[in-house]
Amino acid sequence: MVWIPGGAFERGCEDVGCAEEEGPARELVVSGFAIDIHEVTVADYALCMLASDAPCSPPARVWEGEGSPYNFDAPKRCGTRSMA
Repeated sequence: MVWIPGGAFERGCEDVGCAEEEGPARELVVSGFAIDIHEVTVADYALCMLASDAPCSPPARVWEGEGSPYNFDAPKRCGTRSMA
């Protein structure tokens, strides 16, 4: 893991061509955080869930093509902040 220091940045848009949902521009402050250097695979995430006894809901839909949650070598997707 690597540490990303916190800081302030401007989010939003004040330009004439901006979409309504992009404005108004404002300064946001983000706390520092640690992040993995490499993507977390589905297999890595499953091992973490099993080791922590965390509650896990079955997926609402199942597919087995590219991006499937059952492709254990693929990057974990569709995770929420609380899942991380």
